[in-house]
Amino acid sequence: MWTPESIFLEGIRDLGITRFRKLELAEANSIKQLIEDKFAERGTIYRLFERLIVCSGMLVFNKQAWQWFRDYPEPSSVLAFFEKDGKSEVKNKRIEHMFEFESIKDLIDVYSEGPIYTIYITNRHYDYLLAYTVEDSIIAAGVAMDWLDARLMQEETSDTAR
Repeated sequence: MWTPESIFLEGIRDLGITRFRKLELAEANSIKQLIEDKFAERGTIYRLFERLIVCSGMLVFNKQAWQWFRDYPEPSSVLAFFEKDGKSEVKNKRIEHMFEFESIKDLIDVYSEGPIYTIYITNRHYDYLLAYTVEDSIIAAGVAMDWLDARLMQEETSDTAR
């Protein structure tokens, strides 16, 4: 059975990317909890991106918006994680692992190998959270909202120029 993690690891292997690391589960869950506390509403909504939208996020529907992440101005390493399968035996641990890449470009190259799952991206300062969902939406929280707003204006300008 495939999982987002297995597809991701396959992409890493196929691209020959070596500048990444897989965080231990305890560290990954600790980081995810910090992110949820900062950006997401608590409650009965299961998926993190839905809680981001309700609480603090900016939502845009665009099938190819995940490619915009390549242009996100992040000079430091980035963290990526996924939603855990809802059928998980450990309901409160909704992620499998987290990956750290030296550059957002490497991360997006890997994701482009099989963009069929929801992905979350942040940095070690946790000052933003970007998400791309299987519903073809991009969500930005924290300082990434300004970036997404500017990106949307750029898209509108290029559409108008055509």
